[in-house]
Amino acid sequence: CSNLMLVEVIPNEPLSFHIIPFNNPRAQYTLQARNMEQKIRWCHDIKRLILESFHGLIPDNVKSLIMKLGKEHDDDYVSKESLEA
Repeated sequence: CSNLMLVEVIPNEPLSFHIIPFNNPRAQYTLQARNMEQKIRWCHDIKRLILESFHGLIPDNVKSLIMKLGKEHDDDYVSKESLEA
């Protein structure tokens, strides 16, 4: 997992995200969740695994910031979705 990148926001695809290996960016995987809650859970777990498998020392405050990345965008989508319901 330490050689992976996670791209949480794909324009016009709110339930999709990319996983890309650093050593082979052409081997990009695009995953699509059934709903925003599932996407949030999957992205959170993937970020956690990437951070846990990283071989260097990552300060706790940096880990916390990384775990929050993408959350604002997802929260905006959930709010918009609930307004339309």
